[in-house]
Amino acid sequence: MKGKLILVDGSSYIYRAFHALPALETTQKEPSGAIYGVVAMLKKLQQEKSPEDIIVFILDSPTPTFRHELYPEYKANRLKMPQELQMQIP
Repeated sequence: MKGKLILVDGSSYIYRAFHALPALETTQKEPSGAIYGVVAMLKKLQQEKSPEDIIVFILDSPTPTFRHELYPEYKANRLKMPQELQMQIP
């Protein structure tokens, strides 16, 4: 294999886009800034890498994982996801 495997922390990208962009909306007045920002960041990443590279977008599980068993305080201080963001990632 000539290319590289690039793992993208999808949750980080989503939050970063959500907080970096203004409150964008669809024509139906649904929030869309996070999705727009993520797509833009992925397109830029793809343009910067070689065509042989594979980009994999990874998201956190919505349910507890082995990390919660190993460390009960895992993400315990994280605030609840804003409703405007939650609507963009069903």
